[in-house]
Amino acid sequence: MKSIIKKILFLGLSAGIAISTISTSFAANPEEKLISWKAELSLHGIHDYHSLVTFGQKNFKRTVFGRYGKGQAFAKTILGSLTVEHFTNDDLMRVAEKFGWKS
Repeated sequence: MKSIIKKILFLGLSAGIAISTISTSFAANPEEKLISWKAELSLHGIHDYHSLVTFGQKNFKRTVFGRYGKGQAFAKTILGSLTVEHFTNDDLMRVAEKFGWKS
């Protein structure tokens, strides 16, 4: 791990960016992941079931969620995988369930 940090710093990246990137990519605690995902959603005004449904499936799919990528990739990260190739309203509801959000 130290060698990775040294290499990143050697490439000229700031220590703050390098350390935060490493610490979030190795977050093994499921609660920390949920907090990180909720924080990303909140940047887009999504903080509960109602705001997620209002945001909508099509808008969610098109939106870029920071380092997680577009909505479908982000949903795959949250859910572990998608059961179908296309992101659907059912997938959006599974995202809400993952956070314990109910109608």
